[in-house]
Amino acid sequence: MDKYCYLIVRELPPFFPHQHYISYREIETVNTVDEIRHPSVRETLKFLNYNKGSDIRHAGDLPARAGMGTSSSFTVGLTHAISTLMGKTYKKMDLAMNSIHIEQDLIKENVGSQDQVTAAIGGFNKLSFYKSQVLNKSISNGDKLEKYLMLFFAGFPRTASEIAKEQIDNIKNNKSTLQEMYILVDEAINYIKAEDYLGFGNLLGYNWSLKKKLSKNVSTEYVDFIYNNAIKAGALSGKLLGAGNGGFMLFFVEPDKQDSVKKALSSCLYVPFKFENTGSQIIYKGNEVFDTIVDKPWGYESIISKDDNTAIWKLFLKYNEKTSSHCHPNKDTLMIVIDGSVIFTVGNETLRMSKFDSKLVKAGIYHRAEAISKNGANIIEIDSPPLLTDIVRGEDKYGRAGKSYFPEK
Repeated sequence: MDKYCYLIVRELPPFFPHQHYISYREIETVNTVDEIRHPSVRETLKFLNYNKGSDIRHAGDLPARAGMGTSSSFTVGLTHAISTLMGKTYKKMDLAMNSIHIEQDLIKENVGSQDQVTAAIGGFNKLSFYKSQVLNKSISNGDKLEKYLMLFFAGFPRTASEIAKEQIDNIKNNKSTLQEMYILVDEAINYIKAEDYLGFGNLLGYNWSLKKKLSKNVSTEYVDFIYNNAIKAGALSGKLLGAGNGGFMLFFVEPDKQDSVKKALSSCLYVPFKFENTGSQIIYKGNEVFDTIVDKPWGYESIISKDDNTAIWKLFLKYNEKTSSHCHPNKDTLMIVIDGSVIFTVGNETLRMSKFDSKLVKAGIYHRAEAISKNGANIIEIDSPPLLTDIVRGEDKYGRAGKSYFPEK
């Protein structure tokens, strides 16, 4: 979802009386890594063998210990940032696996593995965990589920590790319940693929009834009170997120009943959100801005690399959406399809392009791309020279013909 954990990381200059400055809800100034109280910061620096001074500052959109994966998002983001500072590059799944190792093996937290993977890779996925690997499969139509979901903050932040420990200790006693919850995963995916969102909503409620069997600490009288009020106001179902006991509650509500539910839960903070597909991103490095997501009516784009000769962009096109017909008067463009299928129009030529197909577009030639695969399409665009505002828009279904490029209008 589009709620983020922001980290600013730099090498601390040698002019200070301390070696490490860490700012989160507390401020630490220490001289050795072993003195750092924040467990994720301490163990991440050790794991990556970072041996210089550090200045680490954190800000987040969501509170900690509230069932939203903020702790794992912090570890993923910190691992990503420190690695980049050291000149190391990891694939996103490797980033997730390193973060799982830090939290489970080094910090000894009683946490799962789904939060780290989701924070690292983003998107709406089915995750399959094996002893030596994690497999992810993107789920079609997941973005259409968004309009049925409402998120509320019920308060009472708690430490997930404490509640999760009781659930772990009870695994043998809860084996049949856990097996039933496991089976529900594919049922839920089938409902989404079939665009039977009411079926998914009913399943969400059943999953909550199963989750409450895992531990007496999963729910509380207050959580049950909020849940029942939402159902009376028109919600089809809902559940408490995270390990349980407090934090955020997610409800499935048909659009025409959402005002009623919002009014009934006025004592809780309503948190609008959208699904997010990019995962952990480096948005600034040195003097360059990277991976800053720019929303477009057809999807989104970000610049991922730029030097004196080239600029590299990453584009995501939604299914059945298309860019404007446009040209770059002073630069050549190489388009490479990374995932999905597109109809690519270049001048008077129309091409169907799939994974790893490419097309060079010379300066001044009008072109456009349209995604025809159900899950949309990912495209890499390489421009030379790197003239970021070199564009002339022609025909456009979103009414942007002739309008400027930066900023988007």
